[in-house]
Amino acid sequence: MIKTTVRDGKEYAPVEELFRWDKNPKLVLKDDFERLKRHIKKFGQFKPLVVLSSGEVIGGNSRIEALKDLGIKEAWVSIVNPKDEAEKIEIALADNDEVGKYIEEELALLVTDVDIDLKDYKINVGKDIDLERLLETLGPSANPEEDKETQDHDDEDNTDKFVTCPECGHKFSVLKEVKNDKK
Repeated sequence: MIKTTVRDGKEYAPVEELFRWDKNPKLVLKDDFERLKRHIKKFGQFKPLVVLSSGEVIGGNSRIEALKDLGIKEAWVSIVNPKDEAEKIEIALADNDEVGKYIEEELALLVTDVDIDLKDYKINVGKDIDLERLLETLGPSANPEEDKETQDHDDEDNTDKFVTCPECGHKFSVLKEVKNDKK
């Protein structure tokens, strides 16, 4: 039974008492693991590990290894008590379940004007993609003349941006989309 302490309404356990689930079916590539460690260094642990009272981690196996590699002594935990092996597996699956999917165009617009190193994120929009590639794909076309032809010249502000969907090839006018949302 692991010893825990409560601070700020969160339960913490010593990292040395926590151990990986030996049946964890996930594989984490070295580059992804290094990215995870960079996220933890930058943002801290913002999601608890899902653990059994024995200290076995059933949700967050990569995170516990990253915390150990980083020399972090305590981990935020959520202790669960599954009634059987089936429920244990279901909890582990639920912890890694992906609910929802990013809307590519809206994601591209969200990250376009902020100063973020996009190489450090892997986002699922139906498949894992590189955000920088997404911006290149959805950003203004490589042919500026083509953009000029598709702009709506009735707008007083001719600074419209265009994004192209990589799936269907449809070109979206950012300015028109914003105006349509206001109607």
